[in-house]
Amino acid sequence: MNAPTIVIIDDEDEMLQLERLTLEALPSRVHAYRSAEEALGAMRRNPPDVIVTDVMLPGMSGTELLAALRAEPTTRHVPVVLVTARGAVSERVLGLDLGAADYIAKPFYPAELRARVAAALRAKALESELREEHVELAQAAYTDALTGAANRRAFEDALEAAVAFSARTLRPLSLLYIDLDRFKDLNDSLGHAEGDRALQRLSRVLLTAVRGTDTVARIGGDEFALVLLGCDRTAAERFAQRLFNEVAKGTIPSISVGIATHRRVGKADSTLLREHADRALYRAKEAGRGTWRSEESA
Repeated sequence: MNAPTIVIIDDEDEMLQLERLTLEALPSRVHAYRSAEEALGAMRRNPPDVIVTDVMLPGMSGTELLAALRAEPTTRHVPVVLVTARGAVSERVLGLDLGAADYIAKPFYPAELRARVAAALRAKALESELREEHVELAQAAYTDALTGAANRRAFEDALEAAVAFSARTLRPLSLLYIDLDRFKDLNDSLGHAEGDRALQRLSRVLLTAVRGTDTVARIGGDEFALVLLGCDRTAAERFAQRLFNEVAKGTIPSISVGIATHRRVGKADSTLLREHADRALYRAKEAGRGTWRSEESA
């Protein structure tokens, strides 16, 4: 495991040297700066694990630096230990209000500085772990476990966001409903495991085919939905043709596709889009499956 990186900032050479020697004993990699401006530029490029800064600095003060760090996404969660003059209560209160992790008053015992920085490092490690767990839980809440596509909940959020975006930007929007044909027969004849593999293969094809701004979701047993931002009817039908080219290669079973495109999207058009896509899919199945049908509104 790599040693943590600590940035120390102080305009007094003797204090800077003391802090460096004290904190290198953790062990850690210590970078020292004599001004907040110089340190801020470096930290934007390479965020450290902990920052120890004097409050009273020439130019940008320690509390001003703290405010700047909290405004930056890359440094927002880096703990900051403020070094203050003994008795500067107002500076300590301001620093804590701005989100400082801790403070230590001058003159300090080296062991106390090490202990406070070590505590800040432990807190950061715990916070990072909790954030990662939160991301994993959020991802699980919006992901279909079998196929890796978005789930119905994520699809509904994505569709509402796409409708709002299209209404604001006056760009077209397409919604595709995709069904695996005769999926029940596949499960009955070859077993549910083969049915699951067919869903996974289709999901991989869809996820590979879309752009980063599009959404692929599994919204039912064998039904997928695609939200294609800025995609008109012609582009949506070209996309459907690419899918059928994949079907022809034998990588996925036969599919039916319903395409709904709105050239001018209103704020409440998500329900209408769903109705049109569902109707188009029904027409494709009525036509014998293995094809697509599309509907477009003005």
